Amino acid sequence: MRRCIAVLLVVFLSGCMVFQLPPPGRAWSNGGFSSDPNNPDYGTHDFLAHHALDYVPDDDMTQRRIVQE
Repeated sequence: MRRCIAVLLVVFLSGCMVFQLPPPGRAWSNGGFSSDPNNPDYGTHDFLAHHALDYVPDDDMTQRRIVQE
């Protein structure tokens, strides 16, 4: 009887732990599929890269070129 209760307790606690797991991560959206390569969709990655240029000094053209590529 005790063994049955112990097994049930382990199964119950294991089931509770499964529901405590965080949901799987998702990748950032980059605007989706762009049908026009000359005018690509503007997504999250593009937004962050664009605003990263605000923190690059104007005289550091090497770093600025890396972000702009």
